[in-house]
Amino acid sequence: MIQTTPLCKPQLDPELIPAALWNREYLKAAADALNSRAIRIGVDRPEGTTWIYETTLLPESAEAAADTFKYCERTVKFLLWAWGGSKVRISNAPDVVEQLQVVYAADGKRAFDYDFMGKTCFDQAFSIENSSHAEIQEVLPAATGGMGFTQGQPPRLRPRR
Repeated sequence: MIQTTPLCKPQLDPELIPAALWNREYLKAAADALNSRAIRIGVDRPEGTTWIYETTLLPESAEAAADTFKYCERTVKFLLWAWGGSKVRISNAPDVVEQLQVVYAADGKRAFDYDFMGKTCFDQAFSIENSSHAEIQEVLPAATGGMGFTQGQPPRLRPRR
């Protein structure tokens, strides 16, 4: 089980472990483990956009299962709310996908996210699926005119007058 202790404990919630600290310890353990698993998480939108996030999991085992699920569930939730999408595809972690499908269901712990990211935002059923690493490819949205970079050139900064 992943253990970490923050240097500063919040007075109102002394048991709080910030996600950044816990994730850092999990990823360090995964990097040090033999047979760790490289995975790719794809967040898909109906119009064809796909964002990908690559990370490493602890090897599949009874001892690591709870920590691996906690890490993946937090990561998927963050990615959904950061990028938005109605389908999540994950490679090389069928054990995690199976657990996430139970949690992200109409009657699961993340029922709100399931409904909001599916029907409310994208007008289709939300899903989490197994996929191969090669099948999850990034497809970014086309640049919009007048926003950010234009025709591959950085925006020109105008001096103040």
